[in-house]
Amino acid sequence: MNWLDTILQGILLGGLYALFAAGLSLVFGIMRLVNLAHGDLIVFAAFLILVLVSTLGLNPFLAALIAAPLMFGVGYFLQYHLLNRTLGKDILPPLLVTFGLSIVIQNGLLESFTADSRRVSVGVLEQASISLGGINAGVMPLLTFASAILVIVGLNQLIYKTALGRAFRATSDDVVTAGLMGIRPNQIFAIATGLAMVIVTIAALYLGTRANFDPTSGPSRLIYAFEAVIIGGLGSLWGTLAGGVILGVAQTLGAAINPEWQILSGHIAFLLVLLFRPRGLFPEPSIEAEMTVQTQTLPKMTSRPQAWRVETRTRVSLLFSMAAILFVLLLALAPFVVSRGVVQDLFFIFTMLALAQSWNLLAGYAGLISVGQQLFVGCGAYALFGFVILLGVDPILAIPLAGLFAMLIALPTAFFAFRLYGPYFAIGTWVIAEVGRLLFAQWKTLGGGTGTSLPREATRDMFGVALLKDWFGMRPAAASDAIAFWLALLVLVLTIGFAYRLLRSKQGLGLAAVRDNETAARALGVDARRLKLAIYLSTAFITGLVGALIYLQKARISPDAAFSLTDWTAYVVFIVVIGGIGAIEGPILGVILFFLLQNALSSYGSWYLLLLGAIAIITMLFAPRGIWG
Repeated sequence: MNWLDTILQGILLGGLYALFAAGLSLVFGIMRLVNLAHGDLIVFAAFLILVLVSTLGLNPFLAALIAAPLMFGVGYFLQYHLLNRTLGKDILPPLLVTFGLSIVIQNGLLESFTADSRRVSVGVLEQASISLGGINAGVMPLLTFASAILVIVGLNQLIYKTALGRAFRATSDDVVTAGLMGIRPNQIFAIATGLAMVIVTIAALYLGTRANFDPTSGPSRLIYAFEAVIIGGLGSLWGTLAGGVILGVAQTLGAAINPEWQILSGHIAFLLVLLFRPRGLFPEPSIEAEMTVQTQTLPKMTSRPQAWRVETRTRVSLLFSMAAILFVLLLALAPFVVSRGVVQDLFFIFTMLALAQSWNLLAGYAGLISVGQQLFVGCGAYALFGFVILLGVDPILAIPLAGLFAMLIALPTAFFAFRLYGPYFAIGTWVIAEVGRLLFAQWKTLGGGTGTSLPREATRDMFGVALLKDWFGMRPAAASDAIAFWLALLVLVLTIGFAYRLLRSKQGLGLAAVRDNETAARALGVDARRLKLAIYLSTAFITGLVGALIYLQKARISPDAAFSLTDWTAYVVFIVVIGGIGAIEGPILGVILFFLLQNALSSYGSWYLLLLGAIAIITMLFAPRGIWG
């Protein structure tokens, strides 16, 4: 094996990742916006180039020249008319709007082009290569790397040598002062996003000519871009190139050792950099200082705080609690009085609501915007299968053990994720979830990448099935559904009860203070980091329980299903956003609306998900606290 050739190919691959990341770095450096739809916009531009090539018979490079101003217009329009309305101190609106935009783009492309993978042909250039000291390098990879260098040189010249660049830097430093000096921040932000989309078009050209792509390819491109930005250092364009190279070399070295380790090796390189250099290798000084201010621990107040009497219970709330208890007791009777299909529908509602309440506690109260909660669903589900299949544990006992396993996994992940802040915390949790998916795909005793099924006797003989069969004449399948239903109801009640009691405790008041102003809360003596860690671990435990329950009922597991971003994070975020974030009642309303929409529209395929994304965007624009809020 020629290791020099492997390293060279990794360096050239890093040029592609630098192109993915350059636009993301530019936008974040100017307006502190992380666009979760960035990868999908790269894929959108690749399809635009493909359409121009196939319909007009153009050369791909000429098609990219035509697509670039069109993409500039797309970026300008999105920023000026949509994303500018979400900018502010609260990072949640722009994250969720771009998350919804990602879903809209993916499913719009699915409806337009189907799920088939495509590629843009560049003819003889695809096979052309140049000998470099006995090592052959492809012409297209060399062009990609050269384009990455030219893009970064051009951006640096633009930012530091032109009037527009001075406007970028002034607006980035202080929006209000820039406005007083005659700069129009909204227009500057729109131009910046338009330029980022031009870079996206260049990245899309090389993506489409060097690899297959399909409508769902965007998220992985966003992850690569994010990792390159973090490795290189926030706000540093040359650091972005270095980050892309490190990521590319890690992937090619991993693939050379074992083809299954290619993507995993890149993620591990990212985590290692995050471990030793959480600000990246070459961070931009002003952004590094900003992050330090946001994460430093302030001294606690030594004076004794004034005592307050807080009333958390009224006569109305007592009556409501009694009514809720009665309603839960009536729900518990459902397996005896309704059909099995209704029981399964209620199970779905209970489990999704428990996931939503957990995410709401994490994001709405602790301010930890995670798009990686599918990690704990998958860990809980795989732990259940492992305990049952490998150790012969009864599924009823395996469920709480699965929750504990998910919480244990959350400890090391918190160590990495908490080294990021704000929007980068969100994507960081996503990367960690992908690492979990890839690691569990290596677990050959549980089916590896294809997954496995629970033995039929595991659910047929679990505790309680025989009792229901003997006492009420239930069939084993109906009895196992009833037990899963009651467990889901119990987990939901405990989750809501936990959230209710927490939010009305001293810790809950501290949590609200951290969410509203973390710096001020720390100055008042609130241990923000400890509170956030406690919530992170608690929600991991709850999510692991729910994941185990869901896959106990499914009785079939695979890494892609158990760690699905769409099923266990996108849907949950939609439920919370629509219903109302930061309120216990919000997810309850949201899950009802989600269930009704799913039953009414799921037969329409991609149009259903496209509509969900559009509803989420509209909600965040006009009712950012949701319907209940």
